Amino acid sequence: MVTKIIKSLNVNCIVWQRNYYEHIIRNDNSYYKIVEYIENNPERWYEDKFYCGNNYDI
Repeated sequence: MVTKIIKSLNVNCIVWQRNYYEHIIRNDNSYYKIVEYIENNPERWYEDKFYCGNNYDI
């Protein structure tokens, strides 16, 4: 539905992240890696290739 609305507005932007997939947590090790990623990822934003120094910094 979101994609249809955006296309109807002729907005030229990417709506969905390419190659996104969900990950099934199968064991404790997998769980802890995902938790670590979620907790620490915001701190890495400044190193990301898409960071542009906008006013929405964390």
